[in-house]
Amino acid sequence: MDPAMKASLQQLKQLLDRGEISSSDFKAEKSKLLSLAGGFVYALTNAIQSDLKELAEFLALEILDTSEYVAQKRNVLDGTVSKTQDIPALTSDAQQSEITFEVETHKTAHNRYHAMMHT
Repeated sequence: MDPAMKASLQQLKQLLDRGEISSSDFKAEKSKLLSLAGGFVYALTNAIQSDLKELAEFLALEILDTSEYVAQKRNVLDGTVSKTQDIPALTSDAQQSEITFEVETHKTAHNRYHAMMHT
């Protein structure tokens, strides 16, 4: 149990023991605290599940991109694809300092990046 929650419950118990609150008030306040804690745990669980889902989707894309890259690299090594096929040509001095890709999808950019870095 969370230390703050435990301390709050102990304070309620002390108030009950001293007769400063009734038994029904103690039960109502304890119920509110536990409900609050349950809501927090529920929200935290949902956030974690959402993060895990995003991570799984990202990893699935990376695995797909990696497998496509490996297949593409095999084609390069076999000589069936030009090594410069996915690398945009530099047409001016300005473009040499900053390369801008027209990207339709994340996968296209990722594949171009790997083609440029590994050739």
